Amino acid sequence: DDSDWDDEPVKCTNKCMAKFDFKSTRDDEITIQAGDEIEILEKRHDGWWRGKLNDKIGLFPSTYVNEAT
Repeated sequence: DDSDWDDEPVKCTNKCMAKFDFKSTRDDEITIQAGDEIEILEKRHDGWWRGKLNDKIGLFPSTYVNEAT
């Protein structure tokens, strides 16, 4: 049964590289700049991921990054 998959964020410990700059506009977001390496903590199904950059944790748009393989 995959019904839980749709609602629950996916926990992970991958890294990604920012492709574009993103300036946070809310307290729960982080500002990223192209070239930043961000540790992905959680992938949400709404297109926003939670990550850590320079000891700050917050949300950023997944479309602004390339996930490391």
